[in-house]
Amino acid sequence: MTDFSVPAMAAVVTAPTAALPTAAPTLASSAVPSAPADFISPAAVVFGCFLGAVGLGHFAFRRYFRSLIPGRLAPAATLLVLVSGLAEILLAALLFIPETRSIAAWGAAALITGYMVSHVDALVRADRNAPRLLDRPAGAVARIVVNLFYIAWAVAIAILS
Repeated sequence: MTDFSVPAMAAVVTAPTAALPTAAPTLASSAVPSAPADFISPAAVVFGCFLGAVGLGHFAFRRYFRSLIPGRLAPAATLLVLVSGLAEILLAALLFIPETRSIAAWGAAALITGYMVSHVDALVRADRNAPRLLDRPAGAVARIVVNLFYIAWAVAIAILS
């Protein structure tokens, strides 16, 4: 095994500390303080509020959310909208609890990733002359990009929690 230590650096590192002023900050005291266990991250709060509002939207605007379900899943569209809305509300609530924040964020990322089926289907069926912007190619691409951002946001919260 090769020793890559540098003798001159060892002397600098092991130099007596008496020459240092007593008020000099140590590495430990100058480090960024860690967040307390019950810290509510602003990103998690905003994402939780957003996810909860969208979850409630599944109940308030069922017709709109059913229109996003691919045709082959149409027989179960109402059930899918209600269950996914309930899941979003539950995950939103769990984002506010520090002990469950990471798993809730991973769950939100997985749920939103599941929605990509709908957005890719919309892109495949997109029509340049469709009356709704969301049904046109640009609208479908925008839906995919926005949802990729939501997934990244959820993953960032999961990793940093």
